[in-house]
Amino acid sequence: MNDTEHGYNLNLTISDHGHCTALTVSGTLDRVSTPVMTAYVDAVWTRTPGPRLILDLGQVRRCDYHAVAVFAHALHRRSTCLDATIVLVGVTGRLQRILRRTRLLERFDHAATRAEACTALQPRLADSIGTAPERRHLSSWR
Repeated sequence: MNDTEHGYNLNLTISDHGHCTALTVSGTLDRVSTPVMTAYVDAVWTRTPGPRLILDLGQVRRCDYHAVAVFAHALHRRSTCLDATIVLVGVTGRLQRILRRTRLLERFDHAATRAEACTALQPRLADSIGTAPERRHLSSWR
């Protein structure tokens, strides 16, 4: 079965980078597809070290306000783990406007590319010997 038979047009790809995991999202984020993306965020969250998660959103073509639920859920997951980091990549257009209006955009770290996010999330020597890691702030939308 393809996605359109289920009633949503959303493709999600998980890629493991060792020290972090990227979830690449393409297609439409709407009332029907956001529960699917939320399930993927939960599945990836339990497998990634840290957890350190990159949400690559550069190929999201359409979205509506139901997408807010996914990002609110991701923030809730992040708040339950002291060392957790979520980096958004490729937030543009309507999705950017929706997240800005709901004040969610400023609560995430951002990177211009997945490679930049991956590099920023690379564990430092201090992290590996038990010292509390500093929160890394990438570019900000403020």
